[in-house]
Amino acid sequence: MKKIFYLLIIGLLTITLFGCKSTKTFKCSGFSIELDKSYKAEKLEPYDLYASNGTAFFASLHDPKSSLEGTEYDFDTMTLEEYKTYFCENNEIPNQTLIEKSDLAYFDYVKNGEGNRYWFRVFLFKKSDAIWVCQFGCLYTDRENYEYQFNDFAKTINFK
Repeated sequence: MKKIFYLLIIGLLTITLFGCKSTKTFKCSGFSIELDKSYKAEKLEPYDLYASNGTAFFASLHDPKSSLEGTEYDFDTMTLEEYKTYFCENNEIPNQTLIEKSDLAYFDYVKNGEGNRYWFRVFLFKKSDAIWVCQFGCLYTDRENYEYQFNDFAKTINFK
């Protein structure tokens, strides 16, 4: 009986210390992110990658350097703050404050649609050939449940 008890304790400690991987890697051209296993990838234009778990979603798209040609912006000198302004103007989002911490640059906004109020957190990443927009969203009432999780997911973003 003691032997079974000790084996059970060792098993529980092992699971507690090492855990079970509860994330899944989602990939698209030149980009990957670790999301909770509850997320399922779907095809949704114009996104490079879209995944949803039924109550929250992740969507990424890249804005290539060439897309800024003919605008007042110069990709090579453009800051993430300037891109955020450009993004907000082109998506009818009131200009938001860009937050930069823990090697992440992001902003939040709220939008109404389909009879609901939604909360979005948008992470921006500038690479040599494009700016990546990585957006998470959920119902406004669920934002406190997802806010830190979205930040943790964003920290797993990898560009190749």
